[in-house]
Amino acid sequence: MAKVDPRLTHRALMESTLRKMPCFADWPSVALSRLLASCRLCWHERGEVLPTKSRTDEPEILLIVSGHVMHVECTIESARMSWGLGGPLHMLGFFYMLDLCGRVFEYVANDEVVAIHIPGRLLFELLDEDPVRWKGMCRMLLEQDRTQNDMVVGQIVGSLARRLACTIEQLAVLYGTRGTEKDTTHLRLTQQSLADILQVSRQSVSRQLSAWDALGVIKIKYNEISILDPAGLRNILETSCAVGKANSRRGGSRQPIADPACVEAILRATSAFSSWPATAMSKLLSHSCTGRHPPGHVFSSELRGPPEILLIVSGEAMVARVSPQGERFVVMLLGPGSILGMNQVFGRADRAANEFTAHSEVVAIHMPTLLLFELLDAEPILWKAMMQTVVEQNAGHGETLRNQIEGGLRRRIAATIERLAALHGTRIARGREVRLQLSQSDLATMLGANRQTINKELKALSDAGAVCLEYNALTVLNPEALRRMAKAKPIPAVRLSEPASACDEQTPPKAGSRAARPLAADLSN
Repeated sequence: MAKVDPRLTHRALMESTLRKMPCFADWPSVALSRLLASCRLCWHERGEVLPTKSRTDEPEILLIVSGHVMHVECTIESARMSWGLGGPLHMLGFFYMLDLCGRVFEYVANDEVVAIHIPGRLLFELLDEDPVRWKGMCRMLLEQDRTQNDMVVGQIVGSLARRLACTIEQLAVLYGTRGTEKDTTHLRLTQQSLADILQVSRQSVSRQLSAWDALGVIKIKYNEISILDPAGLRNILETSCAVGKANSRRGGSRQPIADPACVEAILRATSAFSSWPATAMSKLLSHSCTGRHPPGHVFSSELRGPPEILLIVSGEAMVARVSPQGERFVVMLLGPGSILGMNQVFGRADRAANEFTAHSEVVAIHMPTLLLFELLDAEPILWKAMMQTVVEQNAGHGETLRNQIEGGLRRRIAATIERLAALHGTRIARGREVRLQLSQSDLATMLGANRQTINKELKALSDAGAVCLEYNALTVLNPEALRRMAKAKPIPAVRLSEPASACDEQTPPKAGSRAARPLAADLSN
């Protein structure tokens, strides 16, 4: 249970922390005082679950003052999966204010944590009082979301060495502390926590870290990793993954909007644009265009051209991440109604960029990002609907990613097919069957496995009568059988509250121990 530390309940500490946040920096004293009067400052010990509801069952938003929390998702059959790490000035729980109850997150203290518990409904009321506050809040959440996305994608693509190096590097930038030695950064993080985040065994993490320790790139300490050679870690990151290139086809076309009324109706059908005033909508449409893109065509990329936001009207698009070194990793498949690129302006040159390729023939509305942000800033209340739409959409993206990396390969294949068929499949008139246009190569790329292994597992699903395999497609014949395979119990994550000894961080675990469990989702296969 959370303990209130008498030394930390001083109002000045909460106010100074909030004032450091871009979204609260310009709030008038009266509004901030109203918020502070209902906030709680709590201390949470390591392993404790931070509550996202008050004693009166009202939702709360958490702001981390010090320490770090692990994002943990309670998945099927009460298994637990670690998603990532959040640290000081990180805001958590906005998700719960949108009543998206299908997914259950917990925030577990990774070390001793001091957090401000903010009443969610009161925060929303104060944001609504002055819509300009929504602008600051939404921009901050978009930037935080981009940082979190970069971290999660870095954790799931490429070999274990690349994923481990990428995760350590990004966490060190966000939450590391500088040492007295030149270029040394200390990151307080256990090997077990790294294993939980990457969904691999602790033995695998320990072997890799020990090899880097021997090279002098890092130094392993009790519950801590010291980065001694940042350039060496970056070199590992750049050389430990194979390069994949887009097979882009020509033939995509963009045209000025010929029928503004039709395009406006499409935009207003999404909640993000439904309340836009006519003048703002007219200005946006006058600078936007429609595109028709054949399969295989890279129709938008952060690596070239001015930033743009897209709304997929029809067809499906493959989302890929391209590293500064040119490595390309397909992440997921998105379909009609998806808004792409909202957080791209918060990307960095030294981080992976987003690239969108037409999987089937895609029709999309292309809107200039800077103009769209300018129109939102001119009427800040519009940010609220935009942010709620993006948060809800990102929740769905998170579920898709979770299906692709959680559990054994057969469970991941079944869960991915089930979700993609529900989102993008075509129901066959004669019965319950759903046809999904997806090649085995694309499925292998999304799941980080080789095509031969995917083919073997798909044949097993076919032999069980769950699917029928076709050229560049498959048909779901028995949704119940596929769902049973998708809900096969995964390996549960280890609770962070369990103690670890100093020798546990340096020596391999004994057979049969929790850390010696088989790989949950090694994408290097």
